[in-house]
Amino acid sequence: MNSFVKEKAFYKKILLICLPIALQQLITVGINMIDTLMLGRVSETALAASSMATQVHMLFAYIALGTGTGASIMYARYWGRRDLKSLKVSVTLSYRFLLAAGIVYTLAAAFFPEAIMKLLTTDPIIVEAGTRYLNWTVPCYLFQGLQIVSTSVLRNVGKLNYPLYNSIVAFFINIFFNWVFIFGKLGAPEMGIAGAALGTTIARVVEAGSILVYMFGIEKGLGYRLKDLFLPCRKLVREFF
Repeated sequence: MNSFVKEKAFYKKILLICLPIALQQLITVGINMIDTLMLGRVSETALAASSMATQVHMLFAYIALGTGTGASIMYARYWGRRDLKSLKVSVTLSYRFLLAAGIVYTLAAAFFPEAIMKLLTTDPIIVEAGTRYLNWTVPCYLFQGLQIVSTSVLRNVGKLNYPLYNSIVAFFINIFFNWVFIFGKLGAPEMGIAGAALGTTIARVVEAGSILVYMFGIEKGLGYRLKDLFLPCRKLVREFF
């Protein structure tokens, strides 16, 4: 144990792994926080409504993070064994589960946004503003779920930098489009809380699209491709859940 604790190379390696992951998680949460911060300049109603509507997105994010983090045990084990077939099955299960969860959230946000907001507040003005926010962020759930799973997989196969850089770009894209659509800059309409939601949606789509292109078309260590989404998964379903 003493020799382990004194192993400086080990701690250096841990830092090189942990820092990019911690920074990316901070940025991921920050994308939603930016909406709240920038809407503080619009009105208290917009600020309160976006803060409450963001809770819906955060709940889904926790489901996605829990799925990706839990399945990381399988990713790491099969990657360590170089059992790429089982690893691909684990990834496929993760994608399928979050696609199913994403579809449920998408349908709920698309058809029952007002009912969702009424679970969070009884103030009709905030409910109305929050409903507009949810209407504009309907596509986010599916894209965010796919992005979180892809990021988790890439981390476990040693590709830490690309997800981090991708999230940094998405963060600044969100700031830019929030500025454009919230305040009506560069000839865009002044949309207020809807503009914040649109900016977030654009950032999420770009972030997910970029990492999916990398995951399905460029990454060669695992070599996961679109056809692998249809792999038979029955033998690992129980272990996955």
